[in-house]
Amino acid sequence: MLGTQDKSFTRLLSAIDASQLASADAGNQLVVQAGYTAFKPSSDMELFDFCSADDLERHLQEADLVITHAGVGSIVSALTHHKRVIAAARKAAYKEMGNDHQSDILQAFARAGYLIALEDFDRLDDAVTEALRFTPKPYVRNIDGILETITTYIDTH
Repeated sequence: MLGTQDKSFTRLLSAIDASQLASADAGNQLVVQAGYTAFKPSSDMELFDFCSADDLERHLQEADLVITHAGVGSIVSALTHHKRVIAAARKAAYKEMGNDHQSDILQAFARAGYLIALEDFDRLDDAVTEALRFTPKPYVRNIDGILETITTYIDTH
């Protein structure tokens, strides 16, 4: 899930396309909500830009593993469906975002035990292996903590 922002994330889709997940031998069905990322996979991915809320709900229910950008909405959607999650941050250095706030979000969710943080895209296969053994902490909505994190971020940047 790459979210609905007008930001591309070719780097993540390229890593997925090159991974063992996308190998024809693996027999995985890869369903990708690419958002604004124009991408031509070499593997057999079901790729679409956007979908209805009902379709997204169905895809999340059917998923064994969710790989997503480090947007709060996408992460929380997967966690509330009790999915194992691998998340990766869009980075300003790659012109994927104007700043690196997704790195902060990614680290906060990873430290809390909710997901596997993908930092090195060449190690996606290792992250998948780790995620399949990983038991995520059950997600509990923490509005006060989220507001504190956002306020701290704004105050320090």
